[in-house]
Amino acid sequence: MEPYEDYAHVGPGTLAGRFLRSFWQPVALGEELVTGRPKRICIMNEHFTAYRGEAGGVHVVADLCPHRQTQLFLGWVEGNDIRCFYHGWKFDPQGRCVEQPAESAAYKDRIAIRGYPTREYLGLVFAYLGEGEPPPFPEFPEIDVTRDSVIYNRHPVPCNFFQRVENDMDELHLHFVHKVSTDEVGLVEFPDIDVTETDYGILRKGIRKEAGHNVTRTAFWMMPNVLMTFTPGRPSRPQWMLHLAWRVPITDTEMCSFILAT
Repeated sequence: MEPYEDYAHVGPGTLAGRFLRSFWQPVALGEELVTGRPKRICIMNEHFTAYRGEAGGVHVVADLCPHRQTQLFLGWVEGNDIRCFYHGWKFDPQGRCVEQPAESAAYKDRIAIRGYPTREYLGLVFAYLGEGEPPPFPEFPEIDVTRDSVIYNRHPVPCNFFQRVENDMDELHLHFVHKVSTDEVGLVEFPDIDVTETDYGILRKGIRKEAGHNVTRTAFWMMPNVLMTFTPGRPSRPQWMLHLAWRVPITDTEMCSFILAT
């Protein structure tokens, strides 16, 4: 395989890994980060330490203390900083070493780990894991206006993330994999599939005859790994639902969908 064709491997330094890291990615649910309790997370074949500071903000820093390679999630939070469990080295959210017990004060100024731009949005924690300055944070006004009723969750799947992306292009599988749901709402007509390349990614339509619930379903697939679509209601909830999902690699053989719906 030529190097430019490798879109499945996502670790640091890989082609797809570098590309995905150049976008903001969800890395955790906000409710998972309890104030003062660091959490180890794995995203794109790489571990990080995530924590919520005492002021309430969320932070993501490198996985290991540079002193003896101790995992930082084993330490504890002090204010908005995190202190290593082993020898007490303390780092701020930007990764600067701000305290080193038993070392000279000048030495700590030479030590730093990576601290990553982090933001909490609609129940999800996002981080920018790439190089250089992050791009503007992508907000979604379509779902922001109903933020009080947003449903969010995380759904792990044991497959490569690109297999899940390919599945997003497949309207027909709904009638077999999700047959119980489609039958329940009366979505029984097989669609004609129309796919168009756009400046943001792909516009996918499942074209039907517009009779009852057999309506054309539209999905917006936004590079590199975001799906926004509208799903039909059901007898218990007849309103159509806006569905927004990030297909985030965990390893080369595991991925997780971070989902917002309203």
